[in-house]
Amino acid sequence: MGDYECFRISLRLRSPVGTPWQADTLMGNVAWLEAFRTGTGGVREFLAPFAAGDPPFIFSDGFPAGLLPRPLFPWETAKAADLASYLKEKVRRKAEFVRVEEFDALRREMAAQGDPPSSPWVKIEFVHAGISRKTGTTGGEAGALFSTECHALTGSEKGDGTAGIEIYALCKEGWNERLAALLRDLSRIGFGRDKSIGLGQFDFLKMEPWDMFSNFKGNNGFIALSSFVPGKDDPTDGNWAVNVKYGKLGENAGCGNPFKRPFIQLKPGAVFYTGTEPKPYYGRTLTGLAPGFPDSIQLCYCLAVPCNIEWLDNG
Repeated sequence: MGDYECFRISLRLRSPVGTPWQADTLMGNVAWLEAFRTGTGGVREFLAPFAAGDPPFIFSDGFPAGLLPRPLFPWETAKAADLASYLKEKVRRKAEFVRVEEFDALRREMAAQGDPPSSPWVKIEFVHAGISRKTGTTGGEAGALFSTECHALTGSEKGDGTAGIEIYALCKEGWNERLAALLRDLSRIGFGRDKSIGLGQFDFLKMEPWDMFSNFKGNNGFIALSSFVPGKDDPTDGNWAVNVKYGKLGENAGCGNPFKRPFIQLKPGAVFYTGTEPKPYYGRTLTGLAPGFPDSIQLCYCLAVPCNIEWLDNG
């Protein structure tokens, strides 16, 4: 992948999470860690190459261990010979994830084998008691109860009770060790919202080289493994799904206004036609999202996995 080497990062969740494992959110968490380590000058130097469009590393989103997003290739209903095969194909096309081996087959225009896995993510509601700012205690007969949502993994497909997350990263030379150190530090703090009440706790297990996403003869497009925002010169022919993100600033930033303006990002699994060998990454940096912190930026790059897109190559 050019100047980049690909790695797979393995984590083990120790609690439910309140924030989805999206690539730009993970980048924000790592950037805050760098700010704590090196101060304002250090984090500006850290972020400068990203803002200049030359990122030293790129994250994928975090996926349940052994799974990847289903590539959004078109649904060819004509291949369904009867109602039963049509319904089976319909279930497959609604699946959120595929197994890693099936993902590799699909990107090479080969048929996936077996039934798609169901999503191991489950939704959980936590009930809290509101605390009065005047008395410092709960108030009212019901204790001012309210609930918040979070998500947890049901465990691995092996049934061994583990709840693993896998993140893929492209790193320029020398950055893999620095990135591993940042993620180890992040594991001591936690990821995302409500870290103070125990959400987002995880263990850093390992970071190992990964070569399954290498180019192959005939690739003419890419599959996005990250939630991202395309750049003005990025490809536009393809299939994708969108998500409206309502972000927040981290670590008490924003001078009383932690909210960011909403923006639209593409979901992992988006497929784009390039016509030639794709670049290792696409996307861009967003600015001006946080009224309470004008200097903040959103790093919305994606890790691009080469693939073959026959339906567009043939016109």
